[in-house]
Amino acid sequence: MENTQQKNQVHRASLFLKGSIFFDPNGKEVLKDRMGKTYLMDNQVKSHWRSVERILSKPGHSIFTLDELVERIPKQHKNEQTTRILKKFLELDLIGLA
Repeated sequence: MENTQQKNQVHRASLFLKGSIFFDPNGKEVLKDRMGKTYLMDNQVKSHWRSVERILSKPGHSIFTLDELVERIPKQHKNEQTTRILKKFLELDLIGLA
């Protein structure tokens, strides 16, 4: 008889994209959540969102914390507002945890 043991696997929740960029009727780029609510963006927010999109859409890469996400933002796009902006993405449900 074969004795098999199952290891307890801990599932860590990882961050994923819930929002995306669309054009509003006036032709401006806006962030849109899954419920259809739109948010205007300035260039700084757009730059951060594009970085987040690139990081979280890479296959096989999981980001588990906001700090990890901040670390992976390219230096040229990072500034003193980066953490605040990424927290706002979470608050607005544009980034999710699964």
